[in-house]
Amino acid sequence: MHTTITDLQPSNAKIAIIGDTNTFNLSPPQCLAAYPHKVQTCSVPNPNPLRPSLASAEQAAAKAAAVLYVNPTKWLCTSTTCAPVIGSFIVYYDTFHLTCSYAAYLSGVMQTALKRVL
Repeated sequence: MHTTITDLQPSNAKIAIIGDTNTFNLSPPQCLAAYPHKVQTCSVPNPNPLRPSLASAEQAAAKAAAVLYVNPTKWLCTSTTCAPVIGSFIVYYDTFHLTCSYAAYLSGVMQTALKRVL
């Protein structure tokens, strides 16, 4: 990631790193289908010890290159848990990708987070 940022910087491109989302152990839609009345059964800890993220490496690369780092975890998880359902949204369509509807829902907060580079 550091190499990519370094390669892009001479172009004067506005650069931001958007962090990874936490990864689920099982496909949330499949889990929700199995536990439709116990959605929290499908939650994972934040951070998920079974599937470590690259967040610290991403943050370090952003800091070293002095570029914006956007951490989406606060929009997806509490300080201790990541749930597959937030409000009326199913958040994930597989173990690590957001549903289109939840991604669209986040567009306003993402735009605000990226304002510095837009």
